[in-house]
Amino acid sequence: MEKESYVTDYAIGKDVIYAAFARLLADEAYETVKNLAKEYNVGFFDVSSVKGEIFFPNGEIL
Repeated sequence: MEKESYVTDYAIGKDVIYAAFARLLADEAYETVKNLAKEYNVGFFDVSSVKGEIFFPNGEIL
């Protein structure tokens, strides 16, 4: 895969980091972000999912 495919847009706020990935990388990005959220004990809102799932640091899913 081309290096350009890994270019990501970020928006960083006081309580949020939003990252937009190429569609081709959706599965890889999802797993990476979910694992990092768990490692750093922060929540993860999967804004691209049909259900709009929110994963909390305690393991709860909304």
